Amino acid sequence: MKKSELRKIIRENIEEMVGGKKYLSEQGPIQPNYQMLSQFASWAQQNNVTIDWRCMPTIRTWLATIFSLAPFNSTNPNQPCQFINNKINQLQTWIGNFTGNPNSIQLAQKQCKLQAFQAMLPWAQATFNC
Repeated sequence: MKKSELRKIIRENIEEMVGGKKYLSEQGPIQPNYQMLSQFASWAQQNNVTIDWRCMPTIRTWLATIFSLAPFNSTNPNQPCQFINNKINQLQTWIGNFTGNPNSIQLAQKQCKLQAFQAMLPWAQATFNC
């Protein structure tokens, strides 16, 4: 993989995790929420939800950062589920339209994120009653 391709993937992932460059410049970086990640991981284990934690080297930090985003800290209980459903739809569309190398790292990461969001949805529905 070329350095330029790797940089593009990293840039896309950073923008996706923290809401884009505008958010970074205006709000500063988001601090990961490991407490909510721990709650999700415990729920997943108790409910026999399978997540391949090895599918992305930074999945734990990525998930903790996702849990730090506004939808998970909103007073509107529907926000987490709406956010997760939107992410599932976006990832399914992206994967469905992917025409590159089927063994690419970028595709594998998107599939990993999709798996995580699909596992996260029933947890959010149970946790936030949405």
